[in-house]
Amino acid sequence: MRAHRLQTAPVCTDLLAFGTGDDVIPLLQGFLRDEGIRAGRVGPGIGAFSSAVLAFFDPQEGKYHEFEIQGPVEVTNVSGNVATLDGEPRLHLHATLSRRDGSCVGGHLVSARVEPTLELFITRYDRALLREVDAETGLPLLDRG
Repeated sequence: MRAHRLQTAPVCTDLLAFGTGDDVIPLLQGFLRDEGIRAGRVGPGIGAFSSAVLAFFDPQEGKYHEFEIQGPVEVTNVSGNVATLDGEPRLHLHATLSRRDGSCVGGHLVSARVEPTLELFITRYDRALLREVDAETGLPLLDRG
């Protein structure tokens, strides 16, 4: 395990409010790039999606399996982090979504279309948090060195 002290002074937190039809991941990536955010905490996030793609990583196969969710679904939580990979902000997000009958599904958030809103907090840190591609898994993992 490696600990990363990211900030000791007061932190800056943004609240992003997405609207109907917004494509979450590209808009969020653009915000991170425009604001120069190299490390941060994402979430909590709540709202609703008209559709989403989630994924599950199978370590035996060494790959993600994606599955589509057709809405409407309530977003009971989006959370994750921002780090830097090859000089660009890199999101690692998970989501839990609730269907009309109350059943939930979750996984790695690949894409999502908002309807009618998504309210998502981003807490910025002063220090960059780096990711490196792990030779064993091929995954972009947090720097452990």
